[in-house]
Amino acid sequence: MNRQISISDAEWTIMKALWQSEDKKMTLKEIAEAVADVGWSYTTVRTMVGRLVEKEAIAADESHPRNFLYSAAVTEEACRKEDADNSTLKVAKLLMNPFLANIVVWLARVLDRYGIMPRWLLNASPFHTSMFVTNMASIGLPAIQHHIYNFGTCSQFVSIGSVERGVALDAKGNVVRKRLLPLGVVCDERICEGAMYAKMLSIMGRLLNNPEQLEQPPERVLYDEGHEFHLPEPKRHRFFRKGKEESVQA
Repeated sequence: MNRQISISDAEWTIMKALWQSEDKKMTLKEIAEAVADVGWSYTTVRTMVGRLVEKEAIAADESHPRNFLYSAAVTEEACRKEDADNSTLKVAKLLMNPFLANIVVWLARVLDRYGIMPRWLLNASPFHTSMFVTNMASIGLPAIQHHIYNFGTCSQFVSIGSVERGVALDAKGNVVRKRLLPLGVVCDERICEGAMYAKMLSIMGRLLNNPEQLEQPPERVLYDEGHEFHLPEPKRHRFFRKGKEESVQA
């Protein structure tokens, strides 16, 4: 079946192993051995294969309960066609020319400074977003603290690292085993002071430990005047048109 599907670079490695397989069907162990030079753990390979099955890029033969057989459900050409349609990748390939890259970057900075950057370029730019989230655990790496760029609107960078296992003390002082999910969070203090970030993390930690509190409505809701979200959108008063109509009547 030839159809377009979007896959990441890490998932491409898994798909490439299936495409190059002579039998066209592989067990999870065989896939892990085929990509062993990448350095991924068996758990990481299993997670990515499961993700590709959900995307219907890989078909799972469950006739063997202990060893599922996995095969590619899409062709290599179809995946490459999807990559070619990605606007961000098109801009990245355009910037491979150093001379052209300098001109495009300079022009983009000028347009961004005065807020007149065209929409198609905004949609292709990974720097114009409110938050950038990356899952480093998908390739078996720890969380990172990535810097914030002066270009664009991205003010927060969050990375999820591989699960860490260790021991800790519970509320009763007993030693228990725990699994921790490390996060690397970098925030731009120019959009919010550090004290507010600390308060946010405190509230976030309390809600993660007591998720039932999310079902209770807050006693008080604080609005940032002028920045509320309404659905449907409230009617706007057109002062300029009103003044013009009064002047015409006069």
